[in-house]
Amino acid sequence: MSNVLPPRVVLKYQRINLSSAWTALGRLIRATSRHNTTVRIAVAQAPDLEKSFDMTRRSAVMACFSALDSFAHEYGKLPAALVLDDVSIFKNMATQAARGDHGSNDAFSTIVKDFCRCSKAKIAPVQALCGALGAQEVLKAASGLYNPIKQFLLYDCDELLQKAKGCGEEDAKGCAGAAGQAYTLGKSLTKKLASQKVFVVGSGAIGCELLKNLSAMAAGTRPSKGGKIILTDMDII
Repeated sequence: MSNVLPPRVVLKYQRINLSSAWTALGRLIRATSRHNTTVRIAVAQAPDLEKSFDMTRRSAVMACFSALDSFAHEYGKLPAALVLDDVSIFKNMATQAARGDHGSNDAFSTIVKDFCRCSKAKIAPVQALCGALGAQEVLKAASGLYNPIKQFLLYDCDELLQKAKGCGEEDAKGCAGAAGQAYTLGKSLTKKLASQKVFVVGSGAIGCELLKNLSAMAAGTRPSKGGKIILTDMDII
């Protein structure tokens, strides 16, 4: 067999610097936020098919994203829920980003507080999905075969917070390996997941993804409480 490609097949490679790309994007967002907050919020405008048509929630969530970027840029960290100054500064930034729209509303304040509390949160399956989508768009840009999507995707699942009590930083203590998850699910549920006995059938394409997510969520990591992951596969590796 010949290893020569057919004459019509052309492979196009393009070297890109992801670090420089992210830096440029950050500068663009900060520049628009300094001069025109409306422009910045418009970039992150929610779609018409949002799960909720609550305008207060929409305004609060978009303002929180703007405030989070401003806070991280100015202080070099994410806001801590147990530090009152951080919470106060973040709330003021969010209110300013919303240009006073619903800023004095109790519902607005609650959403901003929850957002601040969970700014350090990590949910492994959601991260895996967003990472896959992001990687796909990077490949489009790097290969030049397709055009990357020029839209903003917001996955809003605040219902996870309804049963989580206390501050995120308090819940994260004592949850080694899954501190980020405890910010949203709470310490009790996170430890319960670590105490589960999980049986995974097959470690192929789907099985490997499940095992990765289970590991990132610290599932079955408390053997003293019966936690373990049992894996079976027909193949011999």
